[in-house]
Amino acid sequence: MLPLQRRLKKNVAEQVATEVLQFLEGEPAIHALNLPYLNKDIYNKWAPIHKLTKTMGEIATQLMQQPVKRVNLAYTGEITNQDTSIFNRSFLVGFFTHRIDSYVNEVNAPHIAKERGIQVGQLHGDDSKGYSNLIQAIVEGETKTLQLYGTYHKEFGARIIQLNDFQIDFQPSKHNLFVQHFDQPGVIGKVGNLLGDHGVNIATMQVGRKQEGGKAIMLLGIDKACHKGVIEALQEITEIESVSSLELT
Repeated sequence: MLPLQRRLKKNVAEQVATEVLQFLEGEPAIHALNLPYLNKDIYNKWAPIHKLTKTMGEIATQLMQQPVKRVNLAYTGEITNQDTSIFNRSFLVGFFTHRIDSYVNEVNAPHIAKERGIQVGQLHGDDSKGYSNLIQAIVEGETKTLQLYGTYHKEFGARIIQLNDFQIDFQPSKHNLFVQHFDQPGVIGKVGNLLGDHGVNIATMQVGRKQEGGKAIMLLGIDKACHKGVIEALQEITEIESVSSLELT
């Protein structure tokens, strides 16, 4: 009997240790007492969405450099058959990771939001715009509102498909740049040349505009983070309105 008890205790200890490591690496805890329960099959199915919502939180907080009053998350598609509160938590983890110095996890993230007076809401919708799953994040600040749409496809990975009113198709990487500019000939070339002069390689680029000659955005995946001098040099380009570095974990 004793050898069996030892084996059972060992198995439990190994399982707990494994889940603690996974949780510390940003993955959802399957058997946590104070989090929604996820069995292994459900966890494996929705892990990419869990990572996507965290990434969306990281992007949102870096683009909203002002106090935030409200965060609303809307889910449409197959994901609405799942308890989506865990994705609210992963979004908040990403959101606060770049906003506060304290350690953030899925247990304390909702409490941090409450302490800071940030209202967090969610809803399930019907119009997934042709995607199997669609997540919309609306972040309201003191003077502006940010809208971000994301989706995941097993063949194409996580994508950001809309930022405010701009339609895009961007796959986030570790190092990214967000550029707001006016749609004029030569802007993309100027950005590319300047980054090249500073030894920054562009891995991916997506652009979006509302109308010819009007406001436009550029999202770039780059091979290394840009230092302050590069950002300032980009902002000196006449047609560029603003430049933001987006660093993702």
